[in-house]
Amino acid sequence: MVSPGDAPDALSEVMVPSAYRVLRRRVDIAGDPTSGIDEVVTLELEPIDAALGEPSPGQFMMVWAPGVGGGPGVGVGVRARGFPCS
Repeated sequence: MVSPGDAPDALSEVMVPSAYRVLRRRVDIAGDPTSGIDEVVTLELEPIDAALGEPSPGQFMMVWAPGVGGGPGVGVGVRARGFPCS
């Protein structure tokens, strides 16, 4: 069994949260609670501290907001300003 102290440095750096601010939110698919369809949105984010690197194709990340909760997100590209993900 591997303990948290045995994790490689690269993995430890990946698991550190990064603070971002939501600049824009666009609804791509409206949700419908009666049919169980979740809302799909695109968020344009701006780093508050150090920015993350450009995501690899298909890379998932966890997105979390205080008082709201969290869920998986997919990084689809990095612009000079902001980090859109949907």
